[in-house]
Amino acid sequence: MVKIKLKTILIAISVLFVLLTASAGYAATSTSGKVTIDDIKVTVDGHSYNGDFDVVPGSNVKVKVWVKNLYADETEVDLKDVSVAVKIDDIDDGEPIEEESDEEDIDTNKKQVFTINLKIPLEVEDENYDVEITVKGEENKTDFEFTDNSINMDVNKKRHNIRVNRAELTSNNLKCTRTTSFAVNLQNLGTESEENAKFRVYNDELGISKEIQFTLDSDPFDSASKYGTSVPISISPDVATGTYPISLKIDYPDGTENPIELSKDLVIEDCVKPKTTTTTQPDVIITPPRSTSTTIIPPEDIADEEEVVSDESFVSKNLPLILIVGVDVLIIIIAIVRSLGRISKNTNILAVRQYVYTIS
Repeated sequence: MVKIKLKTILIAISVLFVLLTASAGYAATSTSGKVTIDDIKVTVDGHSYNGDFDVVPGSNVKVKVWVKNLYADETEVDLKDVSVAVKIDDIDDGEPIEEESDEEDIDTNKKQVFTINLKIPLEVEDENYDVEITVKGEENKTDFEFTDNSINMDVNKKRHNIRVNRAELTSNNLKCTRTTSFAVNLQNLGTESEENAKFRVYNDELGISKEIQFTLDSDPFDSASKYGTSVPISISPDVATGTYPISLKIDYPDGTENPIELSKDLVIEDCVKPKTTTTTQPDVIITPPRSTSTTIIPPEDIADEEEVVSDESFVSKNLPLILIVGVDVLIIIIAIVRSLGRISKNTNILAVRQYVYTIS
């Protein structure tokens, strides 16, 4: 009987110790001691934690924090504009990441859950980090703020971990132009450098097989930890239409890890050139303008008329002179005839000449 009682007492003490330890885990409170963190739960990529938690580069972290108002109902002291912020220092190339919840009011003797989402960077060191959870708000018309540092986060990186950030065909549907390329972007998320690693782009049916060698540095903040290229692909015009998978295979040096394999579909269709359409234009009827009758005088006729006009102008201008010369010729003729005895001597030659001068 005594043994049973002793065992019961020991169990009760153990339970009390666990409860006290759990409570002590979130001992941070406001100055008044009336605002406290009641519980914290963390979910990482679907895995739940009640305290410290592990992540990998690129993890999605959800932190739920329950904040409790310890004021009794009769005090009527509600908490106003309460919010929770989660901060991880020096994780992002020496810079922190920090997110804050929305603000909420908390009634007396009640608790409120706050949800904060974090994204762990891809470029991160393989280290342990402190997680700061800060609660702030207003109690009894006075601002309060306190921070809990009871949780740690471990970043766990694999030795060899090549991440494929991009693997796609620049054109995945080919018709008349049968050329494309396979774009590849890789990043080293592991703790070891990848020396002389290689990948292959291939499709046996199309006769495609191209191998590329590359190196990735282990420093997550060095540009040499990333690699990108574009592999050209040409398809023969004789290839039948259809869908062909273009595969990408990444091999780790010395077979340290299983190869990474994926594929993208390439669709090849018939080359149908658009028909050339001929547009018939309506007949255009051109009506010539009305012609007016125009007599064209040959150049020779124009010259003759000019000569006639010129001759008439000469006679009219020199008529007196012509008459005088004519009279003188006539007198000479009369004189000759008279000398021959055929004209009367009484003929007055001077009178005739005078008459001609008068009329001219």
